Amino acid sequence: GLAIDAEGVLYVASTEGKRIDMFLLPSGQQQGAAYTVEQLYPPAFDTISATVVQLVAAIEAVGDPGAVEGVDFQLFEENDLTQPVREAIGVVPTGPDSTATEHATAVARWALSEPLAEGMEYAWRSRVQAENFVGEWTELRRFVTGSLPVTFALGQNYPNPFNPETSIRFSLPEQSDATLSIFNLLGQQVRVLISENLPAGEHVVLWDGTTESGAMTASGIYFYRLTAGSNRMTKKMILLK
Repeated sequence: GLAIDAEGVLYVASTEGKRIDMFLLPSGQQQGAAYTVEQLYPPAFDTISATVVQLVAAIEAVGDPGAVEGVDFQLFEENDLTQPVREAIGVVPTGPDSTATEHATAVARWALSEPLAEGMEYAWRSRVQAENFVGEWTELRRFVTGSLPVTFALGQNYPNPFNPETSIRFSLPEQSDATLSIFNLLGQQVRVLISENLPAGEHVVLWDGTTESGAMTASGIYFYRLTAGSNRMTKKMILLK
């Protein structure tokens, strides 16, 4: 017959009580599933605007984990790294293959609804939620808040080279109509990431390497151009698959 010993091992026993064979009982965690959460933005120990804060995490699921359902975020102040001052539970991820069962990649973005204090150091962490699974928290990652920008600026995309997604930061000293576009080496417009009236401050836009129609672009060098009022700035980035 079947029997279970004190350590939770299932085994087959003869009528005399002797053990014949053993089977390990599966644990509660789904077998063959592996999850990785990578914090994309802001870069560690970077200084960002206190008025516009967006935390970005990427999730990779390998095996047969089922759908990635959400991402939890926690934000801490420098004087208390034990109790979060703000948190978001189950932020719905977006991006390619966000519900695939193999090699699923998703991106979760948490845009804070209220400004943070200026001149403060903050730390944040994230974890993934999937079907019948809650991952471990990542290590705390720190950043510093600053004041509103005083100049027009376009930052270098991060990461660079990138695959499949990268973030682009830019600063506007005053409210203005802003357009951020992607071009290939031939000067052909690939994608308009944003074209709207934006407030003064730091802004972050993500590009997933797709065209306007949603098709994936090829590996290579691309340019991104920011135009706001009479200001214009262009920088180069590399998509490497």
